[in-house]
Amino acid sequence: MLRLNEFDLRNVIIKSDHLILKEIPFEYKSRFFELFSDDEVLQFTDKKPTQHIDEAVLYLHEIHQKSAQKSHIYLGIFNKIDKMLIGIVSLYHLDTKHRFGSLGILLDKKCWRKGIMSEALTEFLEFCFEILEFHRIEAQTYVNNLPAVRFFEKLKFTKEGRLRENFLIKGKFEDSYLFSMLRSEFIKESYK
Repeated sequence: MLRLNEFDLRNVIIKSDHLILKEIPFEYKSRFFELFSDDEVLQFTDKKPTQHIDEAVLYLHEIHQKSAQKSHIYLGIFNKIDKMLIGIVSLYHLDTKHRFGSLGILLDKKCWRKGIMSEALTEFLEFCFEILEFHRIEAQTYVNNLPAVRFFEKLKFTKEGRLRENFLIKGKFEDSYLFSMLRSEFIKESYK
């Protein structure tokens, strides 16, 4: 049975060697705005860059509400040393009956290709699979986002297929790859 109801998702704190994953407090609204106003960071998402900090605050408020309702798990990725918000990892489209959800990741471009998202996602997957007892976690990425494709392959996600023109991005329909990982696959693999 999925153990979502046993946790207040707003109080979840996951620590690794270099990172802390936790809810994003409103005091980080300026940094949150920086991440969500950066075209390069958002280029492979369906999010439009925020134009004003008020938009970011509204989005942050919406995220907090979804966490309180347990319809979404949304954690900031913080550098353990300087406490800087550097990214986000989330699970949405939560299906409690079938115990699966869809993964979302976002990372400051200054942190790309440094192993940060691998470290964060490994801890997040462990929490989702071993503590919350999810059975399946899915991730979609656009076929032309080669760094993300390689990233999911490196973490041993299974590429299940290509979804044709399933997202409308910047006025154009785009294909995506569907990746997944099962709880049994995560337990078998040595990620640490």
